[in-house]
Amino acid sequence: MSDTIGIYTGSFDPLTNGHMDVLKGALTFCDQVYVAIGIHPGKKPLFSFEERLRLIEAVGKDELGSAYDRLRVVAFDGLAVDAARQHGAAVMVR
Repeated sequence: MSDTIGIYTGSFDPLTNGHMDVLKGALTFCDQVYVAIGIHPGKKPLFSFEERLRLIEAVGKDELGSAYDRLRVVAFDGLAVDAARQHGAAVMVR
């Protein structure tokens, strides 16, 4: 039986409690979840990709406990569906 892979796309600029609630829910039915941070060259984010990555890692480790091990943070710069295909996701989390 194969693992259920989900992808949660967004800017996460900044990460919110709502984002964390969605992640917690996704981890109840996905074996692995990719948090895909959208990188848009025409937009000036409040936080850099690296800062958003570190924030997701820090909050994720604190709030998700052992479920954090099933989370991967990646960047994407095109269509969300292409990022989903690239990472083998069968579920798009919203």
